[in-house]
Amino acid sequence: MFTPLTFKKYFLLFIMAFAMWTGQSLSAQQSTSPLLVSADIVSFEGEAMGQANRLMWTAFQAGVIYYSVERSTGVADTWEELAAIPAKLTDEAISEYGFMDIAPLPTGVYRVRAVRSAGESEISSQVEIFRGYSTHL
Repeated sequence: MFTPLTFKKYFLLFIMAFAMWTGQSLSAQQSTSPLLVSADIVSFEGEAMGQANRLMWTAFQAGVIYYSVERSTGVADTWEELAAIPAKLTDEAISEYGFMDIAPLPTGVYRVRAVRSAGESEISSQVEIFRGYSTHL
């Protein structure tokens, strides 16, 4: 029996397989689908939780060695790395990840960078968390 999460994983795999079969790209620049944030990061969300900000993302793992959790410093387009989360060593094509920012700013803008072994990377959409609610940019 499929659970909602299992169904979501297989549905997203189907979308990626169909795109590859038809020769279409699902990169962040070309995709208009709300399901895909980037080719590696499927979804990215955040919320204020107590005195911390909780970040959660779901990602395809093929070739990814780690995920860099980044927060905007508020100066131009400057980002600081808060954590490097190793990719899970599993047979699952899609995995869920999370990170708690225990020293959040009053307004935190976050993103996740999927870093592959060849040094290439893809960046997720941004999540802005105000102490009380969050919005997607």
